[in-house]
Amino acid sequence: MAEAPVKKQTFLEFFPLTLYASVSSLSSLSAAWGFTGWRIGLQLKGILGMISTAIFVIVSIIYALKWRRYPQIIKHDYADPISINLFGVFFISLLIISGFLFNYEQQLGFIIWVIGTASISVFSWIVLSRWFGHPQNPQNALPVWLVPLIGILDVPLTGLRYTSPDIREVCLFFFVTALLFTAILIVVIFTRLLFQAELAAPMYPTLLLLSVPFSMTYSIYDIMTGGRADMIAAFLFYGALFMAAVFGRKIFFCMLKFQFSVSFWTVSFPLAALTVASFRYADHSKIVFVKVIPFLLLAGTSIIVFALFFQTFHFIIAEYIIKGCPKPASRMTYREFIHRSQVQQKPAA
Repeated sequence: MAEAPVKKQTFLEFFPLTLYASVSSLSSLSAAWGFTGWRIGLQLKGILGMISTAIFVIVSIIYALKWRRYPQIIKHDYADPISINLFGVFFISLLIISGFLFNYEQQLGFIIWVIGTASISVFSWIVLSRWFGHPQNPQNALPVWLVPLIGILDVPLTGLRYTSPDIREVCLFFFVTALLFTAILIVVIFTRLLFQAELAAPMYPTLLLLSVPFSMTYSIYDIMTGGRADMIAAFLFYGALFMAAVFGRKIFFCMLKFQFSVSFWTVSFPLAALTVASFRYADHSKIVFVKVIPFLLLAGTSIIVFALFFQTFHFIIAEYIIKGCPKPASRMTYREFIHRSQVQQKPAA
């Protein structure tokens, strides 16, 4: 008997939370261009910030439509111990957008920051309650577990610009809380990566998230200390650089060699956050190679973000909008590569 044809996903069914990463990436990239001090850099800072705000509104509207049309998909993702963490990218984007809007309308930026702070507090409490509510499967200890904690770090990163002592105290609380749980999770995640089974293909690009707590913690430390260049600052910055170097090599290899996936967006925000941190660190150094690092990262991050936008739009247009549009070139998936490698390594009978 002939098998029933597989029903193709609609655009709303496909629409993933991962696309919020494009908002946080563009916002962070706009801040990085502002650090250059160039005239074009300041112009790009405003342009990219406005584009990221517009994308945030568009993505939120589309995802709200998905929530209304396919609530069962949202409920399924929310119940999943891995996918629930990805909801944090919405709150991360909201907090970063508040920082951009502060430059133009302080009152609006503050209101959005308060909403984002309250939202990430509730969301993180729900996630932490699940973690401690019952024993977790060690296989689920993946880098995406860091997303809620990255959202918590965004509270002081965007809130320390406000001079109120009350707000500073709130930022200190979120900062210490995020550091405490990040230190624990880094050990748990590395234990899983070293001693458990290979990551699933969609999770592989998320490895670069391991550099984000170091990048963001350094930026927060730099703001709180007024730019102190000490061993703590060096530890945080070079820790971020080391993590990005260790995991970035394999991820960029995947992006060049394997079939495009929307999960590739998870590499963009870590790179943008590291670029911002490198500009901050370079301000306190007279060493040439330290001064060069942020500009190399800025160029690389800008190219990657542009490439991701192009591939995302091409994929969406070809799959869901224009039927006659040429499809993206078919390439090997990471899962196929792993399977082929295992077959080649298997000893002959």
